[in-house]
Amino acid sequence: MTHDPSYQGTPPPRGNPGQALGVVSIVLGLTCGLSLFGLVAGFVSRRRSKRAGASPVLGTIGIVVSAIALLLLVAGGTLLALGVS
Repeated sequence: MTHDPSYQGTPPPRGNPGQALGVVSIVLGLTCGLSLFGLVAGFVSRRRSKRAGASPVLGTIGIVVSAIALLLLVAGGTLLALGVS
């Protein structure tokens, strides 16, 4: 049996390159004051996942969670600035 040097074997399975960033976006969205970074990470996660043909659901969840947290943060800051108790 001879060894063919041009044979590289089967490539490793491709994962979802946006998966970890999707989780990061969810965590940042839930972390007080970091929801804007979570929003950006969510969009980057979705783009990476779509380009790889993988599911962008974690990025989408991160975008939604971060957007809601950002809206609540802005609303709370506005009420605090206006002196509404």
